Amino acid sequence: MFLRIVLIAVAAYFSIKALIWLGRYVRSQSAAVRVRDRGSESTLDANEMVRDPACGVYISKREAIPATVNGVTVFFCSQKCLKSFTEHRG
Repeated sequence: MFLRIVLIAVAAYFSIKALIWLGRYVRSQSAAVRVRDRGSESTLDANEMVRDPACGVYISKREAIPATVNGVTVFFCSQKCLKSFTEHRG
């Protein structure tokens, strides 16, 4: 009888863990689809965090300094990082 209770408890534990993992997986896939469906960069939320390619700092898109490099818009936290990035690329 004790063994049966332990086996049921273990099965319940792993079932709950599996459901939690499945929920996280579904949410992550749903978020990826939403980002892909948003369209152009101009429609993205201004509060979105972007990464400065020069120093690696994350900053809100609203406060960032945009620059187009090889046809791709990148964002910088300061003029210093923008200058540093363009000097090393060119």
